[in-house]
Amino acid sequence: MSFYFSKTLQDLLPHAATLLLTKQRTKLEKDWNDLRTHIPNISKGLFTYTWLIVNTRTFYWEYPDLPNSHPRLPRKRKQLTSDDCYAMCPFMDYFNHSDVGCDPQADKNGYSVAADRDYKAGEEVFISYGSHANDFLLVEYGFILDDNRNDSMPLDHLILPLLSKEQAEALKEDGYHGNYTLFQTDPTICHRTQVALRMLVLDNRRYSAFVGGDDDGSKEQGKVNDYLVGILTKYSRQIIDILEELEQLETDGAGEEKRERKKSERLSEASDVSKAEHKDVVVRRWKQIRDMVNVAIQELGA
Repeated sequence: MSFYFSKTLQDLLPHAATLLLTKQRTKLEKDWNDLRTHIPNISKGLFTYTWLIVNTRTFYWEYPDLPNSHPRLPRKRKQLTSDDCYAMCPFMDYFNHSDVGCDPQADKNGYSVAADRDYKAGEEVFISYGSHANDFLLVEYGFILDDNRNDSMPLDHLILPLLSKEQAEALKEDGYHGNYTLFQTDPTICHRTQVALRMLVLDNRRYSAFVGGDDDGSKEQGKVNDYLVGILTKYSRQIIDILEELEQLETDGAGEEKRERKKSERLSEASDVSKAEHKDVVVRRWKQIRDMVNVAIQELGA
């Protein structure tokens, strides 16, 4: 998992993965500080290990077996958060993820999984963990899919810095500040991104007409697309630099790893293999983002 990547490799994660990892680390630290006041003898390493197991294996149980007034529930059931609903489900937690898989269901009697088709003996049976992009899968579960139909890339780190203070405030007032997304399927960009780009390239009158629904924006779509192509082209060059930096990283046990090898050759070799795998998954993820960006540049510029 990216939680155990080297600091150098963590610093080279895609922007979305970095934000998710920071959030994950903050949550883990909070839980660790809360727990050790009650269980002072547990080590940080053991706690982290078990915390990550729970984080990757849990299902969500929204207490369908309990009435709304049950003392184990908040006064209002809708106030339940995901943290209230973690449930370990032995055996079902063996299922790996796929875009399309069997359908897990929960009712007052517990969990069940229904096959989505006939399976041959020895064929792996998958479920879907949800419609997640690969950055989420990497940080939360420790893998990415080579072909993820739900993959996408946030654009906030590319668009928000371009906004003036006044433009940012106007987008906040209109409810369109942030959560901009690039998709690998049609539509290439979300409506929120369309709004933000019009704030950047159009006058207030044309922007307001689009936000208010008085104009579908087709007249200025070419201008908007050209502006985004410029942003993505610059980012594509940055991705090339990042991939070059990743390719130059050593994973053969240089430096500190060589000294550690003197203590335990076998453990060090295993560590080297892990580091190589960590690097490989980050390189593969950046190549996916590169391809997503380049396809968008081609489609928007057509």
